[in-house]
Amino acid sequence: MYFVEIKGLNEAKGNFLLTQKEYEIAQKFSQNYCLYIVSNFKEKPKESVFFNPLESFSFKEIKKEITQISYQGAF
Repeated sequence: MYFVEIKGLNEAKGNFLLTQKEYEIAQKFSQNYCLYIVSNFKEKPKESVFFNPLESFSFKEIKKEITQISYQGAF
């Protein structure tokens, strides 16, 4: 089983965030976890794939308080 997280950047380079859950899954499944980044949306989009991204990038923990708004639908 593989896990894929997709991130997009407007510029050729920049910062991206992993949620705590995404980070924990990346730790747990390391070699089966893939980060797919589409960068440079403004000019010419480029696709890059990184397996085991915790080994490819350095991450620092950022704590934020977030209010989540949800919308419920009925079926």
